[in-house]
Amino acid sequence: MDENQTASELKAAIAEAQALAREQVAAAWQLQVDRIREELESGWRERLDHIFEERFADVENRLHESLTASVDNRVRRSRSDVTDALNQTARRLRGAESREEWIRTVVEAASPHCAKAAIFGVTPKGLTIGDHPPVPLASAPAFGSAVESKDTVVAVGTPRELSQTISATLGDASEKKVYLFPVVARQNVVAVLYAEPGDRPVDVSAMELLASLAAASIEATTETVVVKSSSADLVRIAGAPAPPAAATPTWMDLAKPEQEQHLRAQRFARTRVAELLLHKARQVRNGRGSNNLYGVLKEEIEAGREAFRREFIETCPSMVDYFHLELQRTLARDNAVALGPEYPGPLPVGAVAGR
Repeated sequence: MDENQTASELKAAIAEAQALAREQVAAAWQLQVDRIREELESGWRERLDHIFEERFADVENRLHESLTASVDNRVRRSRSDVTDALNQTARRLRGAESREEWIRTVVEAASPHCAKAAIFGVTPKGLTIGDHPPVPLASAPAFGSAVESKDTVVAVGTPRELSQTISATLGDASEKKVYLFPVVARQNVVAVLYAEPGDRPVDVSAMELLASLAAASIEATTETVVVKSSSADLVRIAGAPAPPAAATPTWMDLAKPEQEQHLRAQRFARTRVAELLLHKARQVRNGRGSNNLYGVLKEEIEAGREAFRREFIETCPSMVDYFHLELQRTLARDNAVALGPEYPGPLPVGAVAGR
């Protein structure tokens, strides 16, 4: 094995381990999302260190003995850089003394993970940009869906989805998929983090983690937020902690207990898929590579489907198969083909418009 080939294999192995470790970090964070405030204060960094040690130990075992020392140095430095960056972002968000400092921190933290980022404050009247009249959520259905569901939304970046006003502010994204990450504080969506791909795709796991960090800090930071794109100056957007007006009457027609059942189902789906990423990382990697995630993880996926059917579909007529959606979005990275030819598809359920 010549030196160039060895160096190339080393570089590829490190890149593969880093990508998998990043997904595991996001999965570990998702499992703790209901206790995010406590995790920010203590305990979470040790969990991250454990994940990185576990992942990079796998890299070391796969490399030639002569490269062990070099890999060890690279791994430790990379692990330290990533965890330090997460910790620093959390500290800066909690300590921000102004809107500008808070949004600057969010945008800087988002920049490695997307081509363009923006923060939109949410008010009872919708989204307000500069001196423009409020943009009702009904005219920006993608944003309305993110606010209503309190979950990540992927949409085509057309004026029809984002509204004419917002599209004019951010620039034309009609040929792209854009990502909307709700920032939820005190059970209300107080802001939406917008992300747009460029030469590289949006890192959904990293952006969801950033939205969680932002949510945990927003109460103590500001009552207004601002928006910034890569091609424009800061544009002020009024924000408030009050919940917005409903954009989709069908969801609001549901009784409160049924809405809570939907939210519990979403949390269940995110948790089960996060556990697969965290504890079955090698199988996930193999399943993605062979476009056969279901075949590789059939026992675990079927157990999740059966639990979801029993706990949510059989008890709620309007239920949506959130477990299927989470499998496709997170496990398969929005590539339905990766689930495999034997995957049976979503469970037969009712539907709530706009969710």
